[in-house]
Amino acid sequence: MLFTSTVYSNVVVYNSITNDKKDEKFDLVRPFTFLEYLNYSKSLTRDIVQFTDYQKYLEKWNILTEVSYVDSATQIKNQFVVFLKTITLNYTTNEEKRFLSNIDFNSSSDLEIAAPFYTNKIKEILLYFAEKRDTYKLDLLLVENKGTIDSIQSYLKTFVIETIFGDDNPTFNNLTVPLSTISTQIQIEVENGYDNFNDYFDLDPSKTPAFYNAMDTRKKYFTANTNINDSTVFLDYNQAIINLINSEQVVLNDLQNLVVNINTPDLELLQDYDFIDYTSRTIDNVKLILNAELIKKFTGTDFYYLSTNNNNEVLSGGLFTATSPYSNLLNINNPATLTIPSTATVFERDVGLFFKPTKRGIIQLQTPFKYYIDPCTLKPNHVYIFPDPDSYGNVSGVSKVDHETPLTFKMQGEDIQKNISSNNALGNTFVTDNDFTFDSYHSNEQRTKAKSFATTLYNKGVVNQYFSDVYGNTFIGFKQQNSNYLNNLADKINVNVSQVGLSSTSNILYLSSIENLLTGTLSGTQTLSSNIILPSSNPSIYNTRNSVGAFYIYKIGTDILSPLSSEFGDIFSKYTNQITDLKNNLISIESYNDTFVFTTTAHTIIDKINYKDNNFYKSSSVPLILDNKRNNITSNPFLINNMLYLITYNLDTLTVLSAYNTRIFNFNMYSYNINTNATTRLYNRYNTNEQFSYTVDTKLDVYNATLVHNKKLDIFNIALNIKDTNKNFFLHNIQAEIKSGAYIILKDTVYHPNNVNVTVNFYDGSFTYDIITNTIVTTPTTSNTNGTITF
Repeated sequence: MLFTSTVYSNVVVYNSITNDKKDEKFDLVRPFTFLEYLNYSKSLTRDIVQFTDYQKYLEKWNILTEVSYVDSATQIKNQFVVFLKTITLNYTTNEEKRFLSNIDFNSSSDLEIAAPFYTNKIKEILLYFAEKRDTYKLDLLLVENKGTIDSIQSYLKTFVIETIFGDDNPTFNNLTVPLSTISTQIQIEVENGYDNFNDYFDLDPSKTPAFYNAMDTRKKYFTANTNINDSTVFLDYNQAIINLINSEQVVLNDLQNLVVNINTPDLELLQDYDFIDYTSRTIDNVKLILNAELIKKFTGTDFYYLSTNNNNEVLSGGLFTATSPYSNLLNINNPATLTIPSTATVFERDVGLFFKPTKRGIIQLQTPFKYYIDPCTLKPNHVYIFPDPDSYGNVSGVSKVDHETPLTFKMQGEDIQKNISSNNALGNTFVTDNDFTFDSYHSNEQRTKAKSFATTLYNKGVVNQYFSDVYGNTFIGFKQQNSNYLNNLADKINVNVSQVGLSSTSNILYLSSIENLLTGTLSGTQTLSSNIILPSSNPSIYNTRNSVGAFYIYKIGTDILSPLSSEFGDIFSKYTNQITDLKNNLISIESYNDTFVFTTTAHTIIDKINYKDNNFYKSSSVPLILDNKRNNITSNPFLINNMLYLITYNLDTLTVLSAYNTRIFNFNMYSYNINTNATTRLYNRYNTNEQFSYTVDTKLDVYNATLVHNKKLDIFNIALNIKDTNKNFFLHNIQAEIKSGAYIILKDTVYHPNNVNVTVNFYDGSFTYDIITNTIVTTPTTSNTNGTITF
């Protein structure tokens, strides 16, 4: 054979039936020729063993093929003959072709004569393929790195070294420093330059270049970056042609100064450049077709239209579908193109290495919203076009221009806020593990300042409320006052510690964990407090939440912390009959924009409060003032969109006590608009109040009402806390909905306690037997107010 070798590499031939890969097979009918084998084996090295490998491939192919070859040796010989003829045809000169044309490839003697020639040619072919394969790998690496910082640095380094040691620089030829040293010591650093120009996208074509800060070349060719979003191209093609004709100002031959308004789509009035093909003046050849494709290609969202007639009747639908929305995310309203870039370049060191553009991105804040059409705001005979309303509200985006829209959008921020079921997290953003969140950055100075304004409130009680209003002022509410926490304690206390080997004048830190000296004294310590009265028991969460508190306000504008009663003095004076209650019996305070809700032991007050020049002032709006005490209770307010809802549950004053508790309670519902500060009293479908009574053998009193709302079902849920004279707990649950401005009671359920208490009334003698037969195991108590004896 031509080559002999004892080495055979396990060569994988791709796209061949000889491999077990799931690739397409190209040698099903015939085996690869040798040159094809070199391409598909992809394992060429500079060791000339490939011909032996090719023999192995042919033998394996002959075994696996469905084409039957009885004599594999003959098959291999035929492939070699084909290969030699290919060399003769493609890799020889004319003189060599003339010499080889006389060879009989079936004659062994002729092949022996030509063997040395073909041996050299095969070596040349193999070496050529090996060299090109190595070069290809190198070229591929260069292509992948082309344009990167690494490739630029490598090129500059090579250029500098070649310049120093090149033949055209004899001055450096006698350098004593070797090339290897210089190559390793030279460092080339390339700093990135960035284009931080912002006004590239969503450009309004009606604005001037100066509006978008265009300078130099970008200013000169500004219109190359803008495109008109013309709705007539999609809705009325003939009108689009008419608009194109009139945009070129048609004049009469005899009256050159008179511009004629054309109202027919006459193609003869168009210029040659208004057509895609200048030689064809047909309606399908007008360049408006390309304008429509351009608009769809460079707009970041689908567009819709809404048209009206003289009677304000509406027709709407899809205008066009964006073909590449994600490539043009910022083009919300206008199909702008980045044709002429800005010439300004900013380097990393100019903007700070941390805040460089590679660490910046685009944040799109999304809040749920709904939209609707207000017929009163629509213009007659008008066409509106607007981006996909399910994706974008009435936003200007980066265009800096407000756009006309027929839709009214309403934010639904409560959809991403936690409700009352989250307790103290009420109002916080509701996020999941799949959401991106961004936490605000607070400096040490900010934390110090925030901490310092509250240090004077030490020992004021337990913080029950802590929130900020829309102006940034902070409100703090305390409960459980006078809790015997030490106040104004010095950082260091002189203590006689001679007993532990220290000097009697040593200063040591007082342990903060020691809050009260209950009994006895510590040897050598100062007397800090005396006659400390400890509470007999810890108050319940319910009692704490509904007890009177002390409230303070920190005004961010003046950096002053003050009691709420002093800052709201002008506001409280507005409520003549409730001012004492507000100052002395305030339970809670809530803020909804500029609307405040005050809850006291006797009243609930909702009103607008003005804030100007770092001071709070009473407004001229009419407040909503409701009683809030036993048997005349007011629920908590519940905000839905811009409406605060609350209910009242009042004992009918005409009801008298009887042998059975048939007293009537009136159910009322109110809504308060925090934008208009208007109060609306809601009634049932019969325009009356709902009334409830309880037919149980005891007198019941209503103490508390809680109002919540299920958004999914759009149902209000009211829970009434009721107790009898034995303080047994009853629960009255009412579910209601609002339809057409009236509330509808959907469910009304009363839950009774299961106990062994006995309550007897003395309105008649029917219960005398109960008094005699039931053994009294407790000390009876009387109530003059209720006219009862409780056993």
